[in-house]
Amino acid sequence: MTLPSSGICRRGQRGFTIFEVMLAAIVMALAISTSLAVMEQGMRTIDTARSTTIAGQILQSMMEDLRLQTWAQIGALQTASNNGTPGNATIDSSFTGYNPTATAMLAHFTITRSIDDVVGQTGMKIITLTATWIGVDGRSHTLQYTSYYAQHGLYDYYVA
Repeated sequence: MTLPSSGICRRGQRGFTIFEVMLAAIVMALAISTSLAVMEQGMRTIDTARSTTIAGQILQSMMEDLRLQTWAQIGALQTASNNGTPGNATIDSSFTGYNPTATAMLAHFTITRSIDDVVGQTGMKIITLTATWIGVDGRSHTLQYTSYYAQHGLYDYYVA
């Protein structure tokens, strides 16, 4: 098939107009910017989930360490924290396996411990561990574990 000699193309053989090209570029820019915003939100969510998992592991480990203490040792920790006023608790270096990368990562967390007597119940203490950290989005996050500690071991129970 040959083109007419006058140089005029038929309607089916024309290229895109400048308006069509601009519209396609705008749609593509909108799609790319939207996907970048979604990826950024996803990365923040992943960071929060990762930090929450790490904080949970730290608190669980510290709670297990407290569970192995004697009644007198728990009482001493309570006195050391000014009778239930939350105080900073330190993360034992054995938790990180003496790994410098893990130690640096755990430095982002602040752990507080509160030990109080259970009101109306002798021989029972309530232990609260709280982990706080600042996420990549600049917001403060908190995770809290609470457990009861009985003077006579696991077979002593709390009745409200």
